Amino acid sequence: MDLTSVRPELSNQILCPLCLLAFRREAIQDKSIGGLSIEHIVPSALGGRLQTLTCRRCNNKHGSPLDAPLIRMVQVQDWSEADGSKLKGKITVGEVELPMKISLGKEGNRNTIEILGGKQATIDTFREAVHAFETGDEVNLSFSLGYAELPARRALVRIAHLGMFSIFGYRFALSEAGAFSRRALTAGDLGMLRSLTPQISNVEVTNVENPLVITPIESVAYLILFRTDTLRRRYHGVILPSTELAEAKIPTTLLEVAAKLDGRQCQIPVPKSGMGS
Repeated sequence: MDLTSVRPELSNQILCPLCLLAFRREAIQDKSIGGLSIEHIVPSALGGRLQTLTCRRCNNKHGSPLDAPLIRMVQVQDWSEADGSKLKGKITVGEVELPMKISLGKEGNRNTIEILGGKQATIDTFREAVHAFETGDEVNLSFSLGYAELPARRALVRIAHLGMFSIFGYRFALSEAGAFSRRALTAGDLGMLRSLTPQISNVEVTNVENPLVITPIESVAYLILFRTDTLRRRYHGVILPSTELAEAKIPTTLLEVAAKLDGRQCQIPVPKSGMGS
């Protein structure tokens, strides 16, 4: 990540890969808000181990507001695959509503609903209503996924941006491709962010120990796959432009690449370095 090879006038300085503010190397030791910090590329709560440098302001600004929705999104994905975890919600029978937790059955086990409590009179009324059930009676369940999709997908792009920086350094960060991914961190266009973070099923990564895999796609883009480890191990994909792609062609090219990858089975053989050939 030699900055002077790209910007010779910035010797003995470090640029934050997220905001491009310049810092003296001494800022690595500065524990104040004006210093640099070592940051996990993938949040440590999701099993992330790879690290890079960012400024503390960006770490604070992008950290919890993006990481928390992403962590919750992964937890919900685990829940939806019947990992045994529970999702909070409400159960309604007739006029009675109570808080509950629901878990999905795994390997033939039943789905379970746990009533969390309430006033005793309400619970008694609920119990009576349940005992009086007949065929065709309705039970309404409602629950919140507990995360906002927009910041969660921004968090995916942020991880990919820092991953690209960790491999390509300032050649990526100072390119039009790097500028595009930084703009995506504040983008309000959910459709565009969904295109950059396509659903890729049945990921099979062979011959690689690195939890971050970057593979070129037809010399115009990169697919950044990174691993999260919670109750399940899963891979997430992000598409970012190549540094060789002209700025004017970035949006349409990425949409074309995303259309080819979305929902596809992804088999990517890569060397142990974590970089695709």
